[in-house]
Amino acid sequence: MEGKMNQFLEHYISNKITPVKQDISDLEEHFHRRIALYKTLGVPPLLFQDKIVLEVGPGGGYNPLVTQSLKLKQYDLVEPNNYAIDNINSIFQKYSIDASNINIYNLMLENFSTTIKYDIIICEGMVPGLHNKNEILKKFDYLLKPNGILIITCIDEIAYLFEILRYFIASKLVTNKNTFDEKLDTFEEAFTSHLNTLKGMSRFKRDWCADNLMGTMHFNYNFSFKESIEFFKNKYTFYNSSPNMFTEYRWYKEVPNELSLYNEYFLEQFSKKRHNLLHYEVIEKDRKAELNNDLVALCKEIFEYIEDSVINKKDRDKDISSVLSKICDNISGFSIQNSIAYKAIREINELIMNQQYTVDVVANQYENFQRSFGRGAFYISMIKEVTNAEK
Repeated sequence: MEGKMNQFLEHYISNKITPVKQDISDLEEHFHRRIALYKTLGVPPLLFQDKIVLEVGPGGGYNPLVTQSLKLKQYDLVEPNNYAIDNINSIFQKYSIDASNINIYNLMLENFSTTIKYDIIICEGMVPGLHNKNEILKKFDYLLKPNGILIITCIDEIAYLFEILRYFIASKLVTNKNTFDEKLDTFEEAFTSHLNTLKGMSRFKRDWCADNLMGTMHFNYNFSFKESIEFFKNKYTFYNSSPNMFTEYRWYKEVPNELSLYNEYFLEQFSKKRHNLLHYEVIEKDRKAELNNDLVALCKEIFEYIEDSVINKKDRDKDISSVLSKICDNISGFSIQNSIAYKAIREINELIMNQQYTVDVVANQYENFQRSFGRGAFYISMIKEVTNAEK
């Protein structure tokens, strides 16, 4: 593996992990989940047949196990983590996969060179945590055919608020723990009750803790649907998303030909809907974009204070508490039946102000906090349009 490591790789390789393992004991259910995602994104199995597909950062190989079954012409995997490569090979061997049309490249995308142009490019969970997002997005564009489909995930400060607060609290729980495994043991004990509330979770809890409560890549999570569409809006059309939070009432004969105008329609919707990323169980009505802009700014403050606390060892508890109170004011209009997000933030604020940084309190005391997770991974698909020069 060549090139300077990003923060994902620094964390994974230094600790000799690939913390994305999934429970696929029910293989049929695993295939169902993955194909359901592709369908939601407008890419049913038929669209994969005889296509040349690139997946960047495939992790442990659990999702490629499904994708490779869709009768691809060629499937290229770019994965710089040696431990992930070992896991991919192990998975393929375990399930007797014919890998004659699969190429695995053990390098970073920045160092990947090919003359091939791909029909479909998939990159899940990686872009939001990178410092060099624009460089990677430009590389995707370079590698994708005209009319090709790009599938990526977005994570922003609203969607990751509850997770970054767990990260902060987790750091308080292990001030006297030295080893990686000691910290993970503590995190598992504290947060298993939280993860048990996620009924569809297929990832192993210890891996979730290693990936979400450790490392420093989380402070880069400022890559929302808005940022992704604005980057591509003059060359790509927005296609679909999961969760699908948009409506399209325009008559097809009146859809604007100019790409930026076509995409602006969805950006305007997102600005009024993005508060629904805060909690995966909460679906609220559209509200003023200004309120959501304020919410984004407040969540950014939380991220900055937590980074200062964890990385620079500054006491930011009161600052975090103050911003949490402002977030409560911002979302106080959420309806009664969906007030779990409001209650959870109040509970977290109480925990912080009372300095209740114990495993028992985190694991057992705050029911709404336990059940509160954001819509962290927001999948989008986009179509690369054909330029006049390419027609």
